[in-house]
Amino acid sequence: GLEQMVNDNLNTDKEWEQFKDLFDKVHSGFFSGLKDQFPDLSEHELRLCAYLRINLRNKEIARILNVSPGTVNTTRYRIRKKLRLEPEASLEDYLRAF
Repeated sequence: GLEQMVNDNLNTDKEWEQFKDLFDKVHSGFFSGLKDQFPDLSEHELRLCAYLRINLRNKEIARILNVSPGTVNTTRYRIRKKLRLEPEASLEDYLRAF
């Protein structure tokens, strides 16, 4: 499923598009909903949102995206700001409910 696809590494744009299609079948309207409500989210940020939505940890996301865990934290912070989340709100819970 999705987790296996992620673990098999999604470095190429083609693999990302395939993942996005599969993800959208499982979590219908997730990407379009986020994009509609928060048009300033980048493709990279949307990708991180998808990984958080399926419960991947920062370390796993960093490995997949080939970035440091610190970079993942910075991106999470930017996403939280764009979604206008309260400091005590969980980004993961918000995305799972989306």
